Amino acid sequence: ITNCEVVFSNTGYPKNKDIARANPEAADSFAWQGIDMVSLANNHCMDLGPDGLFETMKNLEERNIIHAGGGKNLSEATKPGIAIKKGIKVGLLSYACMGGRSSDSAAKEDRPGLAVISGLRVRFPGKDGKMRKFQAPGDASLKRMEDAVKAAREQVDILLIAFHWHWGSRYKVDEGRKIMAHAAIDKGADLVFGHGPHVINPMEIYKRKPIFYSLSNFFFHIFKNNTAADVFGSNWPMGKNIYGFTTTTDIWEGLAPRFIIGKNGVRRMQVFPIAITRDGNPRFPKPEHGAAIIEDFLAMSKRERMGADFKIRDWYAELSL
Repeated sequence: ITNCEVVFSNTGYPKNKDIARANPEAADSFAWQGIDMVSLANNHCMDLGPDGLFETMKNLEERNIIHAGGGKNLSEATKPGIAIKKGIKVGLLSYACMGGRSSDSAAKEDRPGLAVISGLRVRFPGKDGKMRKFQAPGDASLKRMEDAVKAAREQVDILLIAFHWHWGSRYKVDEGRKIMAHAAIDKGADLVFGHGPHVINPMEIYKRKPIFYSLSNFFFHIFKNNTAADVFGSNWPMGKNIYGFTTTTDIWEGLAPRFIIGKNGVRRMQVFPIAITRDGNPRFPKPEHGAAIIEDFLAMSKRERMGADFKIRDWYAELSL
């Protein structure tokens, strides 16, 4: 399962933003890699409007890749994609969480688009008396997400939910993200995984259920023509320092969790480190590099008191639930 943050389309009208588009044939690489399900609710799957979204969905379906998070209306966008593996029904829900910027991509009952949770700025006094600020989910959209989780729970054995988080700090898990993740598990989700920050974030165990707040990147084909560069930024299509991707090395590291599941939920998981090469493709890193990625990941999770007690297995980590 992965986040599909690109439009597989030759049709549609580009929005006034950075466009992430690939030729439809590029979806063959998803099928070749063995990807069964993708989340579509993010800040790029509507880059070419509804036509681009529909063609993306069509190209995925032609390759037997199940998707969630987009549709011809809100009801369709909030339905789970369901895959059946060895008699186990695995469901996926997908939501984009991007504050006010996502409003024009949001599906409505009479409008195509994505499943979106709106964000609101909230201020409240902390224990030290100082005012704190964070982005919180809007009440109405959070309730719709909870209702979708409850409905999906009745249809599947295992329920996963993907959040594309584009608010708060890239490096620190804020209260808004915790509210959404905890609400999803409270209503029946078995596993939460996040993306959007483009760096690794801590992991939490909540009610014995795993929450990955950000897995960072996996495929990251953003160089011009997907060609490698001698130095970061030498042949970028949109400037030498776009979003700091050319200068921030942790953009090029990620996590690939592997879950052992049954009809009673997630029983065991392994977390493998990923290093992304200059051509944008994932590789297992050298053991010492992989061990360092895992060590940093576990340290940040412990620092945030997330309750995940992993065992180190050389260059990866393992956890029984």
